[in-house]
Amino acid sequence: MASVRNQLKVVGGWVAWMVWGAMLASSGLGQAELQPPSNQLRQVPGSATEASAAQGDSASVPAGQASPSTEVAGAPPAAVVGTISPADADALSKTITARLEQLQAAEGIAQETKDALAKLYQQALSDLERARGMAEKTAAFRQRIDAAPQLIEKAKREKEQRTAGGSAPAGPDLSELTFEDLQALQRQVESDLAAATAQKTQLSAEVNRRAARRKELPQLISDMKAKVEQASTATPENGAARSEDPLMQEAQTWANTARLHAMAAELAMLESEMRAYDAEAQLLPLQIEAAEATERSLQQRLKAIADELTQRRKNRIISYRIDFSHLNPPSTPPFDRIRQWLGLDVPSEQRLSDMVSGTRVTWQSIAESDATLQAAMAAYQQNLERWRERQAKMKLRVEGQDESLGRFNTWVGLMLRKQRAELPDPLEIAEKLRGYQQQINAADSLLFDIEDAFNELRQLRERVQESADSEQLQLLALTEEILTAMRNDVNNYLTDLYQIADLLEQTAQFSNEYRRFIDEHVLWIRSTGVLSRDDILPGVEAFRWLVQLEHWRQAGQALWTDLRQRWWWYALFLGGWGSLLAYGTRLRRKLADLSQRAAKGSCTAFGLTMESTLLTALLSLPLPLLLVFVAWRFRVAADVAGVSDVAVEFLRAWAAGMEKGAIAVAPLELLRQVCRANGLGIKHFGWSENIAGLVKHNLRWLIDLGLPLIVVIEVLRATEDTAWEASLGRVCFLGLMVVLSMFLYRVFSPQRGVLSNHLVRHPDGWLNRLRYGWFTIIVGSPLLLALVSAAGYHYTAQRIAGHLSATMWMVVGLLVVYHLLNRWLLLGRRRLMIAQAKARLKEAAERESSEGLPVKPVEADEVNLIQVNEQTRRLVFSFSITIGLIGAYYIWSDVLPAIGLLDRFELWEVQGATPDQTVSITLAHLVLVIPIVALVVIAARNIPGLLEIFLQHLPLTKAAKYAITTLVRYCIVAIGIVVAGGTIGLRWSSVQWLVAALGVGLGFGLQEIFANFVSGLILLFEQPIRVGDVVTVDGVTGTVSRIRIRATTIVNWDRQELIVPNKDMITGKLLNWTLSDTTNRIVINFGVAYGCDIARACEVIARVCDEHENLLKDPPPVVTFEGFGDSSLNIVVRAYLQNLDHRLKTIHEMHQRIYVALAENGIEIPFPQRDLHIRSLAAPLVDLVRPADRSGEGR
Repeated sequence: MASVRNQLKVVGGWVAWMVWGAMLASSGLGQAELQPPSNQLRQVPGSATEASAAQGDSASVPAGQASPSTEVAGAPPAAVVGTISPADADALSKTITARLEQLQAAEGIAQETKDALAKLYQQALSDLERARGMAEKTAAFRQRIDAAPQLIEKAKREKEQRTAGGSAPAGPDLSELTFEDLQALQRQVESDLAAATAQKTQLSAEVNRRAARRKELPQLISDMKAKVEQASTATPENGAARSEDPLMQEAQTWANTARLHAMAAELAMLESEMRAYDAEAQLLPLQIEAAEATERSLQQRLKAIADELTQRRKNRIISYRIDFSHLNPPSTPPFDRIRQWLGLDVPSEQRLSDMVSGTRVTWQSIAESDATLQAAMAAYQQNLERWRERQAKMKLRVEGQDESLGRFNTWVGLMLRKQRAELPDPLEIAEKLRGYQQQINAADSLLFDIEDAFNELRQLRERVQESADSEQLQLLALTEEILTAMRNDVNNYLTDLYQIADLLEQTAQFSNEYRRFIDEHVLWIRSTGVLSRDDILPGVEAFRWLVQLEHWRQAGQALWTDLRQRWWWYALFLGGWGSLLAYGTRLRRKLADLSQRAAKGSCTAFGLTMESTLLTALLSLPLPLLLVFVAWRFRVAADVAGVSDVAVEFLRAWAAGMEKGAIAVAPLELLRQVCRANGLGIKHFGWSENIAGLVKHNLRWLIDLGLPLIVVIEVLRATEDTAWEASLGRVCFLGLMVVLSMFLYRVFSPQRGVLSNHLVRHPDGWLNRLRYGWFTIIVGSPLLLALVSAAGYHYTAQRIAGHLSATMWMVVGLLVVYHLLNRWLLLGRRRLMIAQAKARLKEAAERESSEGLPVKPVEADEVNLIQVNEQTRRLVFSFSITIGLIGAYYIWSDVLPAIGLLDRFELWEVQGATPDQTVSITLAHLVLVIPIVALVVIAARNIPGLLEIFLQHLPLTKAAKYAITTLVRYCIVAIGIVVAGGTIGLRWSSVQWLVAALGVGLGFGLQEIFANFVSGLILLFEQPIRVGDVVTVDGVTGTVSRIRIRATTIVNWDRQELIVPNKDMITGKLLNWTLSDTTNRIVINFGVAYGCDIARACEVIARVCDEHENLLKDPPPVVTFEGFGDSSLNIVVRAYLQNLDHRLKTIHEMHQRIYVALAENGIEIPFPQRDLHIRSLAAPLVDLVRPADRSGEGR
């Protein structure tokens, strides 16, 4: 059946090829244009030919015509169980290359088909090339496997020879070499040592790389076997059978064959690599040992050469000194310099002491220092290499852990913490670098002096060249020889200084990098196990150790010995500390008196506040001072002779605990004293009595409960037994976090806490709306740290708690400083206002005295307290926020690298710089966005106000300042959005679809909002209206108070706020009274009675206008007689004002003065009159209204 099936495949392939040829012929594409190479696919795996040959069958084909199976590949076989030989792979590669060239030159084939075929051909060629590379690697690994036994035996024999012969450095006898040969040999050995060190480093890195690779190889081999098995068992339905095109079937078959061949080659390479590592398992350690032995031998050789050179230099200097002194040189340049450098100007004993102290720079001191430098450089280099090896091993261990954070081993965390404590201190390195920099400067200066001496020698030689005798010529030659030798030594000395400075800089850089690596991982590694019943026994042992009487007895004996030996310290402390306690009541009474005086409205003395601050600090000192002194004496007592090791550990542990307790309790006690009833907070800073009392009361019990827990925690941490810290120390830490959470709950409660009054006054504020959120975070943070500690991350929880303590110190300090600055500004402004008030009172008194009226004195206490200027307070607040942010970054800087480990948790991917590149957005990016957003909010709220303070000193209008600050705020927000968006991958390429959607939305529902936003920008840039302008919109006149993103606010004369969309301000009609000119006109209409002298009336009104101080003289007021009214002669007054500030007042005064002036001149202002003419009336009414006869006669 298999044979029949294979024959059918051959026939099917032949028929398909004939049909394809007929189609090409009918389309005008001849056989010669796309002719498969004849007999080039013979024995290609997967072809019909191979399948037929395997069964011993053959297909008959017409004579003179190639077999279809040799010209084109038919459908792939049902199963591919092997790979092809290198020769077949090369033949297949040549065939595919030729077919690709034919395809590119062919015409009449659909472009889509050509692209698909080209892609399959190129994929097959790429896989064949990859298989060729894998085969070369496999051959190399097999050669290493074959050579490994001989190399191991050779390395073992070399080791035995080194063990038998020792490690004495080989080489010529140093005593037989000249000075120049020694220097050349030193450079050669230094080069060999650098190469040996590099080889050892490379071998160590290879060990680490192989260890990591060996962990990966089993999984890679297993995955590759699965892929090969899956590809070899693929059915035709999954491959070429999907297409009916013969060429496509051929291309798919070749691509599948090449892919299977590449995977098989890669599998063989991986297996060979694993076998090579197994074969060379003993070789690399032996090679590293040989490299270390070579390095030690070269180091010894280099040290011997350096010692020989140093001794030669000393001998040469002594020889030069003797020869130079015998020639008796004169005390003229350059001989005086040589005499000083050789040390001939001082006695030998003084020369020795100067050389030891370093007060004089001599040639011999430079030679001695150079030898010391080389030894130090070797030590620094060895230390750096040792740390680099530690780092490589630790990185391998850390990165070799499971990807899950919780799977890190606890011992890894212990090693990381230990190495972090032992890392070279960058500050100490910087101090050493400053010392070497001073030596470099001194050596540079000495080189300049040597060059000056050369110049002086050259000038002297030119002067005495003809008259010099043999002794003088000998002196000149010896001087030149000394200067040359000394310059070479100084240059070598400078070179060593530069090298050691560079080495120290590398060490500092390495220390910082490794510290960042440790900080990145150490917080995510368990420091102990989960809290369980297994910790009960160590906890009981720790408790017994703390309270054991024998320990306290030995500690008491050590303290008693210290007291007898250094009693004056105890007397001094008891005197000062007792004075604080004894005078505590008096200090509190004094503080209350000062606070009462400072609370008066007339107080302007900042000294009262500073004195109160000092008294508050003194009142907070007794407890921290007691802890610090006891800790200090405990440390001193631990060093007393005769104290047992147990007592030393006990005393030092308690000293560490008390020191940490003092550091933690000091800010709390200071804040408690600030919140006293008649203390600094209430009387000086203006705090609420209820809030201050609440904080003071809760701080009292927090200190009472928290201080013992802190001391015990730190005592157990200072011991060498980590089990005690993980048991009883952790329980105390949990209790401390619970106590702290209770304190925060009572202090920050939205109903009764320190923010309750603010929440009541601002019920619609965000702080009140989110009160349950921030309150839960504040109260839950200590509890979360407790859970983290209980879960095994005790070191992490303690580290964060320590940073929180430092942050608390900073917050309390900033709080006191901020209120002190505000108090100082308040008193300064109060002094200014009182001085101005006194000046006004004095002026009023003088004016009233001139009128003979009594003057009533005004007390200073009656002056209303003026709040601190808003801009100045904003400046102080911005300054405090800036200092707080800087301090917080400094405190938490060593914790921030730990966020980098959150890169393990990928959230989504975004497109990178190129279309083929993707960037993973991790949880670390999301966490990083939080401080970015917080900084943007703080900057947007404070930087514009801070900028406005500086703009006050520039010649800008109020409107221009408002526009600048508003635009700055917009820019800050825009930059923050871009930075925050870029951090989480929201780049233009990824959000352009959103912009397109917004564009559609703008065309419909959002067009008005967008139009208002753009109109707001136009208002700020073009400034048709400005803040402070008086405008009239829709019959409403008012002052522009704000120009925001969407709308402009106008306040009318009734103090009502009119919200006008910005679009209406641009597209609508408005009247701006103060746009380019604040000059405005007032019009007053009135009338005089008929019969009055109209000319005199106009003259009187003109005089009234001239006398008013607010009316402009240019243009002058105009008084016109406008017409004849029903009851009056109408007169109109038109006058101009400089601005709108006094418009209503001026109109009022003008009306009043016109009325008075007309009355004084007898000019009547008529009221409306109406005459009635009656034409007909009833007789009875006629009799009633007829006037009586004046004579009284008749009817």
